Amino acid sequence: MTTEMPKELQESVLMIGLGNGESHGYELGEYLRRNHLPVDLATVYRRLQSMERRGLIISRWESSATGPARRVYSLTKLGLTSLRSEILGLRTLHTLLGELLEAAEVSQLERDRTNASSRA
Repeated sequence: MTTEMPKELQESVLMIGLGNGESHGYELGEYLRRNHLPVDLATVYRRLQSMERRGLIISRWESSATGPARRVYSLTKLGLTSLRSEILGLRTLHTLLGELLEAAEVSQLERDRTNASSRA
């Protein structure tokens, strides 16, 4: 069983996906899976609806010669501004988590050395 990506990150990652260009919901779900960020497809559509209500994205229907019409999503100006902010926030979080993990690794190495020397 795969665990879903934390809710706090789902919109950010969807906006990053839409930052690459317009897309439909299924395609965004595949983008997340390809990047090892599992999210249920129903969750993707709920997030997209919420983002559209808040003016971060817009959608339009696109007809298809091979199947039913699909809703295609793209970022609005507000969405682009929000995307830039999200990227900065995620970079900061990445840096802070990196520092935290590095400190934890150093602490673990020190504990391992202390335990090894006390056994010797």
